[in-house]
Amino acid sequence: MKRWIHGWLITLLLAQATIPAQNDARELWLVRAQNATSDLLKDAGDLSSMQRAVLWVKLAQRWWREDPRRARTWIANAIEVVEQVPNKETLEQREERLETVRVLLTIVTPLDQKLAKRLLTLLGSDKSTADDRSAAANTLINAAVSVVEEDPKRAAELGAMAMRTGTPNNNLRELLFPLRARDPKLADSLFVQALALVKQDPRTRLANSLMFVAFPAQRGISGNIPVPPDPLRVELLQIYLALITDSMADGVNQNSTCGIVSWLAPLFTEFERLLPQQWPVVRQAINQCRSASSLDQQQIDYVTRTRSSITCLKSSAS
Repeated sequence: MKRWIHGWLITLLLAQATIPAQNDARELWLVRAQNATSDLLKDAGDLSSMQRAVLWVKLAQRWWREDPRRARTWIANAIEVVEQVPNKETLEQREERLETVRVLLTIVTPLDQKLAKRLLTLLGSDKSTADDRSAAANTLINAAVSVVEEDPKRAAELGAMAMRTGTPNNNLRELLFPLRARDPKLADSLFVQALALVKQDPRTRLANSLMFVAFPAQRGISGNIPVPPDPLRVELLQIYLALITDSMADGVNQNSTCGIVSWLAPLFTEFERLLPQQWPVVRQAINQCRSASSLDQQQIDYVTRTRSSITCLKSSAS
């Protein structure tokens, strides 16, 4: 166990190290890094096969620029490990293997598209569940985030791949915020793809994630954050509105309607501004829910008062 911890500490040191510019210093760094890597590979025999696969890929990540040929060999070895499925694989073993695949995919995707595709194939197998596909989508979004600063186009491609793979959860804004700052058209394209997924199932966590992307200020995110154009924001609000109307039409569980209204409370002013003709429907739901014991009345009352104050200020100013 001590040797295993020591090995990961060496990996951390390699991750933080920078290659000196001067030739002598650089040669010294390479010698030390090579010695540390050799020691780490010797200790790898004490690890499980999955831990060893992660170690190889992390080493490949650190050596990618200095020795890409050897780095690819390590990655290929790691992929071969996770491609091997035991004849009687238990549920725990399968989850460990797929979790390892996701870790590898996050690291490998920015490095080599061909090798990353082999890993993605494992996550998209016939036996994969909706949760598996969602986890794979989250992994691809994380990989996109890691390259969005230097390669927005590649980040957008990975984001699109994530949308085709499954439904990402809460990490989409970490990609779309910086992507929009660099290439609004690419960000709009990904937002449209995310909208299509939300339309299929408006009650996913992705619907909440898109709320932060489209209305960051209303959700308490400060700063001058660029947002999607109003037509795309309107499209998202219409999805939210359908949640309200469908729940009200059902008429069975008022708590469900009021829960939706409470969740959408920060967007009341945006409903009124962007969907003025549909705003009475939202207002009707608010009025119906004010007396519901299960509703967070303070939140709705606060937002409603704030909306009224803003309207009064605008009227006074005009």
